[in-house]
Amino acid sequence: MEKRGISPLIATVILIGFVIIVAAVIFFWGKSYIVETAQKEGALSETKLKCNDVKFEVLSDADEIVSGNLELENKGGVEISGFKIRSNIGTFPLEDTTGNPAKLAQFGIALFVIPADIDVSSEFDIIPMLKPEGRGAQLIPCSDKIKKIEV
Repeated sequence: MEKRGISPLIATVILIGFVIIVAAVIFFWGKSYIVETAQKEGALSETKLKCNDVKFEVLSDADEIVSGNLELENKGGVEISGFKIRSNIGTFPLEDTTGNPAKLAQFGIALFVIPADIDVSSEFDIIPMLKPEGRGAQLIPCSDKIKKIEV
């Protein structure tokens, strides 16, 4: 029975080499993950700071709002990417009916249709939304720039 295996010295060297390779892979993966997360958080923070410059006005009168039309004008120095309307039954996105969604982003006027689900006989909130830089980024609400509408 003279079976021989690898020597303990070679086994130890192979084991240490394997641990070093696994540690290097984890280190490089973790580094790229941390850098990517930091960039996303930086873009999000930058967008939230832009909320300070958001200004918009409601141009529609009560009769237009009751009929479901809402006209908004961007008066600030920031491109507004969208709006949400919040009522007692939920929050809904507003859809631009001018055919040019970038019109409001270019500091102009846009006409929106209020979803039929919303009871416009009471009060509701209009929340401006900004888009951070980056692909697939979700719109960020500017919660401190809400306009309350009472009809």
